[in-house]
Amino acid sequence: MAASGADSVADIAGYVSSLADEHGSDKGFGAGLCHGYTRAYASALSSYRDKPLKLLEIGLSIVRDGVYCPSLAMWSDWFPGAEIYELDIHNFSAFQHDRFQTFQVDQTDPAALQAFAAEFGPFDVIIDDGAHLSDAQQISCFAL
Repeated sequence: MAASGADSVADIAGYVSSLADEHGSDKGFGAGLCHGYTRAYASALSSYRDKPLKLLEIGLSIVRDGVYCPSLAMWSDWFPGAEIYELDIHNFSAFQHDRFQTFQVDQTDPAALQAFAAEFGPFDVIIDDGAHLSDAQQISCFAL
């Protein structure tokens, strides 16, 4: 689905939610804790849909057989022209692809985040779905 002026945020949110659910991401409404973040993503990110962009997500999870990462699949589908970078405190190096890369970085380490950003940034979009702690989020925000 291309996001155009004719697409409502509700339509876009429905589409992104269906991608999240299809890939088993808890960002939608059909998997895990069903956070429903896709509504906020649709509102905030729909204008980036068909643009080349650099997206950074902090925090990954594995589902199914231990070799599938739902958010990587969701972002890849929703942003076909994006370069996607994923950070996590754990090693997700098995999840490499021509359009995304994973890196083991502790989001509470400002120096490591700044070094990462200096090498791979700047980023158009940063999504923090990592430690879910205010101090970690603040460190990420200021470092990136």
